Amino acid sequence: RIDDGLLEVNACEAISRWDTIALLWQVCRGHRMAHPKLRYFTARTMAVEAEPPLAVAADGELIGHTPAQLEVVPKALKILIP
Repeated sequence: RIDDGLLEVNACEAISRWDTIALLWQVCRGHRMAHPKLRYFTARTMAVEAEPPLAVAADGELIGHTPAQLEVVPKALKILIP
């Protein structure tokens, strides 16, 4: 749900090029990705660290680099629909 106050997190360990292609094919066909090295979870806050630092993207947009602290701020965005 878009208004549940939770982050939808997808975490994937390093996988082969062929596994990456297979996962992208699942997405293109409208299926949820499934792989032993891929995990889904929800959280209200989350800390991300990596060595070396990595780019951090949220909702498809680059928002910075690690280390990063992410948090849901309920009702922080006001949307007007004409």
